[in-house]
Amino acid sequence: MLRLAFQVSESSELLLALLDGDPGDPQSRSFHLGGSDGVLAAIELQGSTSTLNKLALGAWHYSQPVKRLDVELRSAAQERTGTSGGAYALGEIGLLQHWHDRLDVDALARVGFASGAVRDFATNLQVGIVVRQPFATGVGESLGLGVTQSRTSAALRRAQKAAGDRTASHETAMELTYRRALASWFAIQPDV
Repeated sequence: MLRLAFQVSESSELLLALLDGDPGDPQSRSFHLGGSDGVLAAIELQGSTSTLNKLALGAWHYSQPVKRLDVELRSAAQERTGTSGGAYALGEIGLLQHWHDRLDVDALARVGFASGAVRDFATNLQVGIVVRQPFATGVGESLGLGVTQSRTSAALRRAQKAAGDRTASHETAMELTYRRALASWFAIQPDV
């Protein structure tokens, strides 16, 4: 993996990453780019303002052609590939700072788009809220609630329909989590 960061201004930076497109064994410490593995490239411009904790725009692209979702419906002679890439935007904003002398409340949102011809999900929307120090007794704690909705790609729905299966147009998940730091090096974080 190769990661670079460039300071664009006092409050923004440009992040670049090149990743092995076929990481293989997660225990392996070797890394190489090229060959038939492909390269996963990512770029993100992120910054902050007096009202936004973070605002970012990013994109990613996989260099190797990827088999289209509808390939299983075609003969080998008609097999097609497509490109795999996507883009996203995210923002985090502080809603309340030191409310009642202890609470910080932040909200976040993220929207992402991916190549629908080769990915199961074409779009994703995430929203959440995080309350830091929600209980008077805990230092280093936070309580969060998040919702995400991913929309299945039209190519996946067509391929599933042709195979005699129905695929939902979207999937939605919610998560409630609590994190408590018990020491500077140890925290617990159960979630539902």
